Amino acid sequence: MNKILGFSIFAIVSSAVIFLSVATTQGNYDDAYEIYRYATSDTITNTEADTITLTPNLFSFFKSNHTLYADTISGTLQINVLVQESPALTGDEWYQVDLDSLTTVQGTLSQTSDVYGLRRRVILTGVGTQVSTYTLRSILKKDYN
Repeated sequence: MNKILGFSIFAIVSSAVIFLSVATTQGNYDDAYEIYRYATSDTITNTEADTITLTPNLFSFFKSNHTLYADTISGTLQINVLVQESPALTGDEWYQVDLDSLTTVQGTLSQTSDVYGLRRRVILTGVGTQVSTYTLRSILKKDYN
């Protein structure tokens, strides 16, 4: 789910009314608790890879949890889960934070870590021959310590 932020500007110029509306989209962010929530579902076929970029830019210290639930439609389930961060605002430099593999049908894999970079992404890569569905849920909580 995305939160839509919008504003409108009205102006009267020489008996003409000008209306300008701007809307931006960002991840589901809870202002009261300073939490980003992401959820995405898709299908991995064979050795396909899906890259999910989670955050625009994190300028404070955050803690993260990524939970992957997967089930197989056919073949043998194996999905490698790579978590990466970037120290660059543009996200063109990435380094590995965590790497794990989910091989249990109707199984769940959870990865928790501190977020030191400005951007974060999760790359899900299928291994072998399979058609598997997955749901990735990620939570990034601002850390006040």
